[in-house]
Amino acid sequence: MLRRPAASDARRLELLPTRRGLELRRRAPGAAQDRVIAAVATLTPKQQRALADGLETLTRALGIEERAAQMLFADEPQSRARRPRKGKRGNKRA
Repeated sequence: MLRRPAASDARRLELLPTRRGLELRRRAPGAAQDRVIAAVATLTPKQQRALADGLETLTRALGIEERAAQMLFADEPQSRARRPRKGKRGNKRA
């Protein structure tokens, strides 16, 4: 990435891809979601129905059929155990 002051406001920086960056982007595979959508579009309606049925069976087997659908390939939020916050004096009461 190239960084340079913006022509309209020198306080701002513009980030521009280098020639190498543009080439890497050109050669990079498409987003996984786009590839899945394109692949499913090549299936016949009968194959798409079979895929949908199989995925429904899988979600039931996993016990996740009642959960809201997430974005394709999105990471699940990490559940962090909450630790008690300490005050400046370590939560000690006098």
